Amino acid sequence: MRRLLLLTAFSLCACHWYRGVHSIVSQDDVEELESTAADDLACPEDRVESRPLTLLTRIVEGCGHQRVYAYDPLRERWIVASVEKR
Repeated sequence: MRRLLLLTAFSLCACHWYRGVHSIVSQDDVEELESTAADDLACPEDRVESRPLTLLTRIVEGCGHQRVYAYDPLRERWIVASVEKR
């Protein structure tokens, strides 16, 4: 009976965790992107801003330039998806 109770409690916890909102890209990954984009754009990091476009892409703007970066979860890194100069 005790094992059944523990198994039930574990199952409920696992289901609760699974149903919660989980971001695909962590805040650390976003900060790394902004640092990388600052170097790519030759722009000070404090002038670089990013915002989500989709779950795995972000628009990065700074110093009159705009780029779209895509996150590769298998390699755990950002890849330039498009370049635009404003």
